[in-house]
Parts: sequence; structure tokens; C-alpha cells
Amino acid sequence: MNLKIHTNVPLKDKNWFKTGGSARYFCKPTTAQQFQEALTFAKNNNLAMFILGQGANIVISDAGFEGLVIRPQLNSISYQEQADNTVLVTAGAGVTMDQLIQETLNNNITGLEDFSAIPSSVGGAVYINLHYFDKLISQFLVSAEIFNIKFKAIRLPRKFKSN
Repeated sequence: MNLKIHTNVPLKDKNWFKTGGSARYFCKPTTAQQFQEALTFAKNNNLAMFILGQGANIVISDAGFEGLVIRPQLNSISYQEQADNTVLVTAGAGVTMDQLIQETLNNNITGLEDFSAIPSSVGGAVYINLHYFDKLISQFLVSAEIFNIKFKAIRLPRKFKSN
């Protein structure tokens, strides 16, 4: 196993409200393979899982979490130019929205600026359908790789259609 799984990790410094006890198990996968290792670890040990991004929309119990807390660190951003002069941007779940916005602006790709300064990772933004007034992140989403928490497995790809 390439993934390092830590035990009894305090969660107070991993969320915006500075609340919470410790996670029994905690990991920060940096690749899809490590993420799958985390899912396998949870499945083999019959553990509940919780995915923790920036921790902006959560209050963690002082009792902590008895399962596995996964904090994705998949931080890659890539670009694919399309025939119609658009660009598809692929971002890992651990990329913060501010990082994604800055990177796209640096490459003359606009559209996400309304989400500036909203504390979120890309994974969390997609999960909650991040919004700012009438703008929704789903309006920019073409597809996503997701995992099934019940079966603890990654499913590829999941297509979304914006309205």
C-alpha cells in the first residue's frame, strides 16, 4: 500500500469552525490509485467513511469520527482544447476553487470568477453544487469521476448535464 493511513488525527485544524474530536483513521490520497487504496482499507476493515474537503460547510462533533476520514489531495489541473475553440479543464478533487480560478485565468479561460473567495475544494463544490447567486458549478460541469460510498468503489465517468 502506497497510501499512508494515520490514526487518531485531530480534526479541529481541518475545518473552518475549528470544531471536532479526532478521526480514528485519516488519509490524504494524492492519486486515484491511493484513493482506491483508501476505499479498500475502509471496506476491508468495515469502516464508515467521510470525505473532508476544505471543511467550510461542516461542524464536526467533539466525539470525533470512528471511521476513515479521507481528505483528497488530488491537485492536478489539465486542459484539452476542443474543435469549437472551447477548452475542457480537468481538476482533481483536492484543488481549491481559488486555485482553479487563478489557474484558468492565467490561461485566459474565464467563467468561474464568480466563485472567487468561496472556501471549497473542487470535489466539495461539485458535491454540493456550489452556487453564487444565480451561478451554479453544474453549469460548468461536463463530467465527474465519483465513488459509491455504499460499495466503496470508484465509478467512472458520471455525466452531468447543465440546465
